[in-house]
Amino acid sequence: MSPRTKIIVYIAFAGLLLYQASGYIEESFVGGPKADLEKSEEKLTDKINEYNRVIRLGRKANEELPDWEKQALPENVDRASALYKNWLLQLVDRAGLDGSKVEANNSVSTKKGAYRALTFSVRGKGNLQQLTALLYEFYHTNLLHRINSLNLIPSQSSDQIDISLAIEALSMPGVKRDHLNIDEPSERLAYNDVLDYRPIITRNFFSVGGEFDPVNLTRLSGITYSSITGQPEAWFTLGATDERVELKPGDELVVGDFTGKVIEIAESDVILESGGSRWLLSIGENLDQAYAIPTSF
Repeated sequence: MSPRTKIIVYIAFAGLLLYQASGYIEESFVGGPKADLEKSEEKLTDKINEYNRVIRLGRKANEELPDWEKQALPENVDRASALYKNWLLQLVDRAGLDGSKVEANNSVSTKKGAYRALTFSVRGKGNLQQLTALLYEFYHTNLLHRINSLNLIPSQSSDQIDISLAIEALSMPGVKRDHLNIDEPSERLAYNDVLDYRPIITRNFFSVGGEFDPVNLTRLSGITYSSITGQPEAWFTLGATDERVELKPGDELVVGDFTGKVIEIAESDVILESGGSRWLLSIGENLDQAYAIPTSF
């Protein structure tokens, strides 16, 4: 190997070593710290986002605190328990439950003393209409309370249901009044009129022997126009028998326990009136899928 060739080989070898060394230096002193810095920055960003979320929740809670205090039970736990138990007794009495029993259970301090959770149990017997009335009034009352569990055991020989509820209500410090603030209605319900929940009553939730509720299986199968009068006609298919009935505006649809009057027929929809409420049903939908039309429309 000539001296010139040796020099070229040495230079190439030295260049390779320098390249490898530069990669090691970059990885050790630049790439590694940069990756660690990016991870630290990501963790810091997550912490900042979490702090901001907590701050937003705190501000929201502070804004809602006056409303919560209006809905809460008095801070005196014994008095709050007695007032709420008495309200529950009146509730089940208005609903008409038989053999009703209301018990006040334990109270638990939570959220660092921000409130106390009082628990109650309610038992009684009633039909589906009475249960619906009870639940409607419960959720229509603007208190800080909720139903934690609802157990229903239907009778095999009647329409009576064995009803059991576990209820929780909140008492808050600073609430000095000696009564429950129940004058203002709650906004939690989808409909403010109890009649809007009538379809619940007419449905056979607890049919025996695997039978189907014919209301659930009856659908609006089509809309056509009479070749003689030109009037629109709604075709309903009764799912239990596959029988088809053709109705004009003003006719009544009777299926099981359901009775509805055809008020209006459009291109693809029908408006039925039942129990003082109006219901919108589209082609292909079953009766239990009808949409309750607000009274303002």
